[in-house]
Order: sequence, then C-alpha cells, then structure tokens
Amino acid sequence: MVEQVNIETIYSKREGLPVFKMAGYLLHSKYDPIKEAEVYVEKHYKKHHLHILFGYGNGYIVQQFAKKITSDEFLLVVEPNRALEKDIQSTHVNNERIKVAVIEHVDEFEAILQVFIKRFPQGAQFIISPNYDKIYSELCKQCFKKAKDVVFMEKINRNTFNFFAHDWQKNYLFNLVHAFEDEGLQVLEKQFDAPAIIVAGGPSLTKQLPLLEQVREKALIICAGSTINTLLAHHIKPHIVVTIDGGINNYLHFESIDMDDIFVIYSLLVHHQIIDEHKGKRAFFIPNNMDYDMASLTTQLLNKHVPSVLSGGSVANFALFIAHRLTSGPICLIGQDLAYTNNQTHAQHNRFYREISEEDKKQRGMFYTEGYFGDEVLTDYGFYSMKTSFEQFASFVDDSNRLFNCTEGGVRLEGYKQIPFKQFIEKYIRFDDGRTVFVDQFVQPQKRSQEEWEVFLERIEREIEKYQEVADICKKAIRLLGKNRSNQYFDEHILKKLNKYDRKLDEQLKTGIMQYLLMPIVYHILCEFLPSENETKKEMFHRVYHRSKALYGGVEKAASETVFYLSELRKRIKEKIANMKGE
Repeated sequence: MVEQVNIETIYSKREGLPVFKMAGYLLHSKYDPIKEAEVYVEKHYKKHHLHILFGYGNGYIVQQFAKKITSDEFLLVVEPNRALEKDIQSTHVNNERIKVAVIEHVDEFEAILQVFIKRFPQGAQFIISPNYDKIYSELCKQCFKKAKDVVFMEKINRNTFNFFAHDWQKNYLFNLVHAFEDEGLQVLEKQFDAPAIIVAGGPSLTKQLPLLEQVREKALIICAGSTINTLLAHHIKPHIVVTIDGGINNYLHFESIDMDDIFVIYSLLVHHQIIDEHKGKRAFFIPNNMDYDMASLTTQLLNKHVPSVLSGGSVANFALFIAHRLTSGPICLIGQDLAYTNNQTHAQHNRFYREISEEDKKQRGMFYTEGYFGDEVLTDYGFYSMKTSFEQFASFVDDSNRLFNCTEGGVRLEGYKQIPFKQFIEKYIRFDDGRTVFVDQFVQPQKRSQEEWEVFLERIEREIEKYQEVADICKKAIRLLGKNRSNQYFDEHILKKLNKYDRKLDEQLKTGIMQYLLMPIVYHILCEFLPSENETKKEMFHRVYHRSKALYGGVEKAASETVFYLSELRKRIKEKIANMKGE
C-alpha cells in the first residue's frame, strides 16, 4: 500500500489552468502545462508501442497522447493517488486506446500489464510523469522493474512459441492416437491423502536424495520430467513422471531408460516418441492456455472429456498444479532451485548437467535475486518466469498452507512455507501407517471398439479435407494478388474475390486444430508490416499487398503441414483398425 499524499491546487500563470501540487512537487509546469505536455509527449512517444505513463496528474499529458496515438498503439496510465479518482473521471478523454488505472501495489500493475502486453510485440515504453518518481519513489521503481520483467518474459514466451510451434503441432496430432485410449487426468483427482513430493532437477536435489529414498512407500513422489535420470541413477522409482516438453531434447532424456512400470502423466504437446515408446499406464491433459476452439475440437475428436491443467513456465510448475489436484495432503518441492546454485545447471546425473561460465552469465542475461536463505542467488529470466508461476499459484489457491518449499537452496518462493526436507518428513510422513502409495489401481486403459476407431478415422479424414481446402484457397488468393494491374490500389473485382476467400478461411480456421502454426504467422504479420511515418498511398498499397501475400503464403504452408501430420495420424489409426480386424 502506498501512502496517500495530500493535494494542493495552483493555477498556471499563462491561462489559469489548474496544476496539482503533491508533497511539495508540482505535477506540471506552473507557466504553460499544455505546452509542456506537448513537448513531453513528442519526446517520449514511440510508434507501434504500448505506452505506460506512471502518473496522471491533471491529465494534460494524457490529453496530448490522445491526439498522438494511432490504432497501432495504446496508453496505459497508472495513478498511485486514489484521491485523484474523481478528477480523473471528470478530465479523462473518452478514447478506447487509453486506460487509466488507480493502483496502490505493484501486483495490481502487473495484473493489468499482463492483459495488454501480448498485443504489442514491439514492446513497451515506460514514461514517468514529472516528479512522480520523487513523490512515489519506491512504487515507481517497482513498476518500472516489473514492466521490464514482463516485457522480457513476454519476449521469451513469444520466442519459445515460435521455436516450438511446429513441434507442438506435430506432437499434438500424433499424440491423439494415444489419448483416444488413455484416461484423462481427472481419473486421479482427489484419490490420495498422502503427502506429495515434487522432485525437480535443480543442483540442490543431490543432498535430498538419501532422505527421498527412505519415504518412497509413504509419500506420492512426482518426478518433473528429465529428473527421472537422476532418480533412477540413485535407484529411486517415482510413482508418477510428468512430462510436457515437445522438443527433441526432452525425448533424449527418456530414450534410453525403461520406465514402463512408472505411471506417466503427459501433455498432448509432449514429444510424441516418449508416449509412442512407453508401454505402461498413462493419463493425459492439455494446457489451459490452449486456444478455446482447439480445445473444444479436441473433445469432439476424442469423444470424451479432455482435462486441462493450469499452465506454467516449467514441467515442475505443471507437476505442482497436478499434485494439488491429486492429493489433499501437504505438498513439498525439492530440487526447485530456479537458480544456478554453486554455478551448476542441474543435479548430478541429469543429462544436461554442467557448470556455468562467465560467458553463460552474459549470454543468458543472468542476474541476482533473493535466495532461499536470504542470500543473493544467480538466476535468469527463464527461471524467474517459473518462480512467478509458482508464486501466482500460491496466491490464488485457498489452501496454500499445505504448500512447502523444502529445496534448501536456490531462490526464495513467496507464499510457500520454508522448512528443511527432513523436518517435512518428520512432521507429515507417517511411517507407522500400514498403507502404501499406489497409483496404478485408479487407472485402467480404455478398450475402444473397432467401430469407435472407425468413427475416429472419419473425423480425422474430415479434418484432412478441410485443411486441403484451406491450402487451395490460399493458393488461389496468391494467384489473384498477382493479377492486380495497379501498383497503387487494388482492382475492385479482385477485392471482392479476396473478401470471399477471407470469409471462407475465417469459417474454416475458427474451429481449427492448427493454432500452434498460425500464431507465429500472426506475430510475423503484426511485427513486419507496420505503417511507416507519413506513409503515402503507394507505400500503403505495397505494405498491404506484401502483408496479404505473406499471410496467405504462411497459412497455405501451415495448412499443408497440418495435412501431412493428419495423414500420418490417419495411417496410425488405420493400422490400429487393421490389427483389430486381424485379432
């Protein structure tokens, strides 16, 4: 909470306009606040960006921004003084490209910023109204740092999406053949009351392994992805492995190990070969940030409930969210450093264990943050995103009192009780309880009939036809663009045909399953075809022409790729049906 500052009002010498004074500081020029605002906006305005203005004042800067910003930009105004709310309501210009928020805590600012930042791939411009950094020094610093962090993490998320889009699309479609028979995660919900231990692969895990080995039969041990190598190297078999990553490196963690006797909970986006090769019991889910229409279509294709899990920055985030749904008992994290403890990347025996160098620190933009023991520990923005996911989860569940961080190293996680792992075991694990933790008893593989498989095949064949049509429409649109005779405007008959094609594409794509391939195309179009300053009609034509060509070309390529993956899925389904006929 910020301290509310009393407000005085003086009047400008030139036109007698009101100027607020807070804590002895003027918020605008006492001579000509409008002229000052014009110069201020001209200096700080940045084309195609989200503008964040810390401090509303009398609204003169906001009014000048209203004259300047275009449909490609937005102004988010943050005002810390709640006493200004009435003045804001009376002076604020009615502009859909401007939002004013009165906030007293940086968390409020972050929640609002998260909504807007995704619309602006070019980034954000943080602007401080005159003297607000002196009046609200601490909150201003916090908001500036938070804006920097959110923008950077959004950039990381976008780069991750672009990098993995093709993998996610392929894995999603290939994994449908397994999900058709596997149970959804919901069959395990609230089936346990035992303590759960989430095992991540941070450097601090090594010292916890002897204790972990002792409690295997009395606690639900959930392994986060690649940590399986470390556990098996120490002869510790977890009850559950959670795996989500779609890249080849994730598959390499699993390719040489036998874990058919370990229960696997997997995302439909996980590398498909992990699931292809696992012969044991499984349950699946989709991340809750999957496009709504894509999630709905998944339910239709599989003809059963498709559970979703809150998304996070790492497999350990997912493992925690899943554990919270599976057990009513206390949940502890170990090996969750989210930092380069002792200059190490992972626990020993992890496939990618290594020590970091000074060059690593520079390349990854590493920085120091508060550690588990109140010390300073080295982390980076990838880890920081995961830390944020853990802390946000603790802030909105109503039983965060059963969340413990027993890593004994790495970063400090707000909202989690910090106790040594040994103390957690002594307090919550009952060795005198005759029960033993089992998972397999709750899940029996579904046996789908030949008729059900044939109906599934029909659904996939309809999807193939749909995306073949999408690719054909895009090819026609590109050919049509090439027939335009002018280099300054579109022929009317061509525009009519293009509009017709666009309506068909909208209809086909709005309930489609290639959203992971479409998003990078959208990002590319948003970033690369922005209007230039003082754009001429000829320049605008060329921009729109090449933007349209890039869009149709990108969608055509994505549709053709989707047809290829769907055709492979169709082949696998036909093999299933052929095997059933031969039985």
